[in-house]
Amino acid sequence: MKIIGSILIVVASIFCAFTYEKKLKEQEKRVKDLISFVNYVKNKILYFSTPIKEIIDGYEDKNDISNYINEDFSQLDKADSQIVKNFFSNLGQGFKSEQIALCDYTDSQLNKSLNCINEKNPNKIKIFRAFSLFASISLIIFII
Repeated sequence: MKIIGSILIVVASIFCAFTYEKKLKEQEKRVKDLISFVNYVKNKILYFSTPIKEIIDGYEDKNDISNYINEDFSQLDKADSQIVKNFFSNLGQGFKSEQIALCDYTDSQLNKSLNCINEKNPNKIKIFRAFSLFASISLIIFII
């Protein structure tokens, strides 16, 4: 019985570490998707002078950005959500040069955020893996 309990604890800790790692990788993917969208918008405005509505309707990965268009920033952290909120609230307002400047600014801010994520996530993952392993071993020792 103790062996089964120990195995369950180890499996649960591995599952928690895997879930946390998946969450961090999804956060990285969302920021990359937003950078891709911002660059798409910039290129459509810069080279084709396409209206914003047509740009959004013509974006092929529309599902990736539909939450942000509908002002649902819950999947982003606080700093990223403020950047994206600023981008979408000012999108379509102003002249072509102002829209391109907005895209450039948003792109640079999101790239800074992505660099920060890429620097911190590997360490966070290692720490969480070690913590979950330590917690499971501690529980197993306590049980036995």
